[in-house]
Amino acid sequence: KTCLNKTSVYRSSFNTWLPINDQLSYLHERIAALTGIPLSYLKRKSEELQVVKYEDGGEFKVHHDSSAYHSRLITVLIYLKSTNDREDSTANGGTWFPYAGSNSTFTHESVESAITESLELYHSSNSLTDLPGLIITPKVGSAVLFYNYQPNSENKLDISAVHAGLPVSNEEKWVANVWIELDLNSLINSFE
Repeated sequence: KTCLNKTSVYRSSFNTWLPINDQLSYLHERIAALTGIPLSYLKRKSEELQVVKYEDGGEFKVHHDSSAYHSRLITVLIYLKSTNDREDSTANGGTWFPYAGSNSTFTHESVESAITESLELYHSSNSLTDLPGLIITPKVGSAVLFYNYQPNSENKLDISAVHAGLPVSNEEKWVANVWIELDLNSLINSFE
């Protein structure tokens, strides 16, 4: 059993930002192929690539990637160095989606209340295996792509995109984030 670190700060990691140049443009091509969103939009609305290192005990507690400051349509989280090369490390450094999966319930009117409830669940849990929802196990070279807004809505944040980077135990985890900003007019025009 891996116990949760109840005393850590909200986010404990190191990061840097890299411009997405010709050498990294294949990321946009893969995202376009997966989502059907035109490559031209992805190139215009992509933030710089964020590379993050989590050391032993490092985590990013429950949060949502989109906000009034960063209106992010899509998140792509790429696992660069895994903490889970052993069979016994199922959720070590995993990405937890408390409101995704078959055992989750949506009872919240806002992302803020969902985050508050998730933090309470997180702090009251004795182990990672007690957490509801879905935990993505990091594997080198794999990625998880998710939308931050509900489909067919007027800019309504999707509660199922609330997530956390669970604590890393006795190892390092490296990830990269690709964020695609939301600009509805530009997105609609890119399909014409």
